[in-house]
Amino acid sequence: MEADIILEGFLKAEETHGLRFTRIIADGDSSVYSELTEDVHIWGKNECANHTCKCMRSHLEKLVAEKPHLKGNGKLSGTNIVRLTQL
Repeated sequence: MEADIILEGFLKAEETHGLRFTRIIADGDSSVYSELTEDVHIWGKNECANHTCKCMRSHLEKLVAEKPHLKGNGKLSGTNIVRLTQL
């Protein structure tokens, strides 16, 4: 329901107010974001930097858990993962 209401607002913005969207910043997970990317023509799409860093960190930690040979000094240690994913 929330996604439908927001989508309707985006779709009517150009005809009602003459607005065109050049960028959308979202967390990338929400149903609202997926609805907008499918149905609204937007010229540039960016995900929230905080969310991107959080996802990258969790994926790197999962990778190390699945492939222990990547863990260790000079590789994907906890310190290096934090350093790679800080803003």
